[in-house]
Amino acid sequence: VNPENFTFNLSPEHLKRSVTKKPVMTDSYNASWRSKNEYVSAELMKLEKELGRKVTLTEKATITSAIIAGQNQAFPICKVIKDFMIEIVKDVIGIQGKNKIRWETPCGSQIIQRYNQSKLERIQTYAMGGANHYTVTSPNGEAAEGAIQLTINREQEDTVAAGDHALGLSPNYHHSLDAYICQQAILLAGTDNIATCHDCFYYRPGEVVRGVKGVKDAFYKLVTSDVLQNLLEANEVENMYVPNFGTDELLKDFDDAKYCFH
Repeated sequence: VNPENFTFNLSPEHLKRSVTKKPVMTDSYNASWRSKNEYVSAELMKLEKELGRKVTLTEKATITSAIIAGQNQAFPICKVIKDFMIEIVKDVIGIQGKNKIRWETPCGSQIIQRYNQSKLERIQTYAMGGANHYTVTSPNGEAAEGAIQLTINREQEDTVAAGDHALGLSPNYHHSLDAYICQQAILLAGTDNIATCHDCFYYRPGEVVRGVKGVKDAFYKLVTSDVLQNLLEANEVENMYVPNFGTDELLKDFDDAKYCFH
């Protein structure tokens, strides 16, 4: 931070977990800088009473950019994967000129991602500041003269929404793999007495250990499969290579790890 350009008076002690949590958690879903800045701003505004002053827009922007830069440094693989996904969109939608991206999860689920631009019609209404609300109806309760009913045209054009593809591929792809882990964990649990809620699994006490093993086995099967290579092949992407994440080194102590899914 260059003090000659602006004043930055926030101490690091104010940047608690709540300030960084949402920007970090939504990073792999390709959250934009603007969205992350909104999350940061909402948390920093809670500090204003404690600080006795307003948190400036510059301070909010500086912290947002610092969180992004710090995460890219601490977890570089996340950025590699996001960039990899964006390059796929550029190839499939931009170079090949296709209107959809497709892939298959390891359990055989067929996923098709398609985003088209929506054709919307903007009309003048009394709502949203268009006029005073009391003028919408006449004294007898009937619609006032000149009142316009708000309608939305949901028709989609044939034009591909490339930006939506770029933002959507990473979260959609991740969620499809999350669903695969959930499916496999249930199949590998060895019991019908299981319940799930989002990414949580519920077992009877005597079946927890076996259930945990099922989740770990599902996760291991996923990260050692060729899901990213299959994504390239399913979309006929050439001249791109799957990044090397050092999976073998990362998983060498996986079976004995006590911290994973406990």
